[in-house]
Amino acid sequence: MDKSPPPSHAQDPAGAGAAFPPLPSPIVDPAASAHHSQQQAAQASAPVVADNNEIQVSHQDVLFGRGGQTNRHIGNLRYRDIIALHRADYVRASKVEKPNVARRIVKAIRTGKNPGRFLRKGDDGKWQEVSDKEASWKASQALREKTRWSSMKKQKAAQEIADGSQKANEYAEKMVEKATKAVEKTTKKRNAKEEKALSSRKKAAIAMEEPTLNAPTEASQISIPDMSPTRTRMPVSDPAFAVTAGAITPRDEDVLFGRGGKTNHHPGNKRLREIVSSYRSIYRQAKKVDKPKVAKLIVGALRAASPPSRFLRVNDTTNQWEDVGDRRASEKVSQSLREKDKNERDAAKAAAAAEDEDDIDVEASMNATSVQAML
Repeated sequence: MDKSPPPSHAQDPAGAGAAFPPLPSPIVDPAASAHHSQQQAAQASAPVVADNNEIQVSHQDVLFGRGGQTNRHIGNLRYRDIIALHRADYVRASKVEKPNVARRIVKAIRTGKNPGRFLRKGDDGKWQEVSDKEASWKASQALREKTRWSSMKKQKAAQEIADGSQKANEYAEKMVEKATKAVEKTTKKRNAKEEKALSSRKKAAIAMEEPTLNAPTEASQISIPDMSPTRTRMPVSDPAFAVTAGAITPRDEDVLFGRGGKTNHHPGNKRLREIVSSYRSIYRQAKKVDKPKVAKLIVGALRAASPPSRFLRVNDTTNQWEDVGDRRASEKVSQSLREKDKNERDAAKAAAAAEDEDDIDVEASMNATSVQAML
């Protein structure tokens, strides 16, 4: 089928009022263009004549095939005009409705004011009429072909943008919004990476600031401070330390498990915090496999002190104090060694607050710059 674009000056006079009106041929109309009039005169001067038992080709017929004879045939010229006129309807139609557009074109040509047929040459060289199915398939193919209609649509969109139309403004706003979101997403990712890298640098800086200390290898190398006379013994009459006869009674040297002021202010717990503060730097500098050894040595040194320390907790079932054992005691000491002291926590909070303020200022500046660049 011919793929050339439809002539812009050929229009179906009745096409503007209805989707598929009766189709009078614009080629034979006296008001038709000079170009089509010349084509009509050429066809009339050399009419296609067949024998009595063959199909007579008329100006209204649509001829299938390639070459100048079909491309310049008057019926094919009118056919291309009709296709161009209704291509927009085909593009807007849903997938299931597109074949119906082609079928209505075929029906309009067959039954219009100047009805035409769809013909092709058979193997014997004679013209044969094709079925509605094949004619509709050819019409669908022609409707899908790219022509000046699609080019004009692109040019119109470009002109709207150039003229600053409402559609162009809306398009620009959407693009700015999309770009702004992309910048925000990228900034968040970059900030997360920088924060992670900064955390690593902080750890490295802390390690560099701390002097390299020799890690103890034996419990006897752990320095255990004496129990200060200022540490007051917890009163035995306190309900938290009330026990039955023969049960374990907490002493000042013991380390008590639990939450609240009674355990936090116990003399043995205060001494443990002093020891942990002294050996926290050694714990940080130690390799991962050596960190548990530091905690075990502290537990061993406390148990070997004079008087020895115990690590006690209240049994929920018996409501009596009991020793937790070395393993659980080492876990508690390791947890304390990992925690930051008060000064470190305060410094970390202040640094985090300052970084958040800087990040907000940088992000706001980048977003504003990106939006201005898009505009």
